[in-house]
Amino acid sequence: MTFQLASYGAVFSTRPLGAKLRDQALSERHNGDVLTISFAGVQSVSYSFADEFLGPIMVEGKANLSDVPEQLQGIILGALERRGMTVDESEIFGVCA
Repeated sequence: MTFQLASYGAVFSTRPLGAKLRDQALSERHNGDVLTISFAGVQSVSYSFADEFLGPIMVEGKANLSDVPEQLQGIILGALERRGMTVDESEIFGVCA
């Protein structure tokens, strides 16, 4: 199952929005489905949004990321590393826009 983040806009900020979209993405996933989050068409995300949206999902290994624009990769890496995750960029950003 692919969650198209750009379906909800192109610019993302705030923790409340991150939590809302995280819950939305997880609710659309069916049992056993691999959740892929596509960043195609996303122009920007804030650190707080990335932390709240991706942090809980990625810490539990519940999703793959795809089409992450290069300008967003550092923000996402920072958010995940602050949660104590050791991230291999070639694995997490294997399919980029």
